[in-house]
Amino acid sequence: MSQPNEGAIQEVTDDIQLNDLRVRDLRRAEFQRNFAQTTELVTYSLILLLFLADESILRAGIRVFVQLVITNPFLQTNVRATDHTNDWKRIIAKKQLQMLMIVNCFCIAVHLMFPPGHVVTDTGMRLTDYTHGSTTLDIIGERKFQHWFFEYCYVLMLDIIIFSFQALMFCVECIHNQNITTEEEQAQIEGLQEIPPEGSKERADQEFDGYMGNVVLFSISPMKVLQIVARFSRGENTPEIDWTSVASSNA
Repeated sequence: MSQPNEGAIQEVTDDIQLNDLRVRDLRRAEFQRNFAQTTELVTYSLILLLFLADESILRAGIRVFVQLVITNPFLQTNVRATDHTNDWKRIIAKKQLQMLMIVNCFCIAVHLMFPPGHVVTDTGMRLTDYTHGSTTLDIIGERKFQHWFFEYCYVLMLDIIIFSFQALMFCVECIHNQNITTEEEQAQIEGLQEIPPEGSKERADQEFDGYMGNVVLFSISPMKVLQIVARFSRGENTPEIDWTSVASSNA
């Protein structure tokens, strides 16, 4: 019987490794979409919860508008924006970040200066009249705050959480829309028949093979992303963002 050819064995091994890398990349892309959708859904839920707490249609409306805008920072999925330059897209992303900061700071400032007064008196009567928001919560039997300070802290806590989620959402969408990939990763995505360098194989082993285990979704530094976008100006080259902190998901 003839012995197996070492070259053929190595070729089969390389094909298996390349297939594992492709599966890992496909699963990572799927997990990234799910993560972005889940984050967006949680943010909308928090906005609704805050609306039911402070009963302000205006603040809820502008926050929903901001949430819709920040899901597409660089407009690469917008067909009408394909003819615009990268400088124009970067300026739009910077304006979106400014809108995100201004709206959230405005809402926090309003709640700092004008805290809601939905507390219960000793007689059990509310200090304010019923509105659509409070009536909804009363119907499902929510117990009102016994002191204005607790509701004050509750509303501010929701403000900060919404701000954090929207900032995270903006950073995640920056990763998606700016499409920052190395030549090695781009070759894998396009299906080129070549084995990545040894370092990539080690990274794949750390992330497992894509069929089971952990897959690294993002290597992201939110503060660095926000700082880079805030410094965008016309006529400069697109900076290469250095992601430092890691978020992971289980397959």
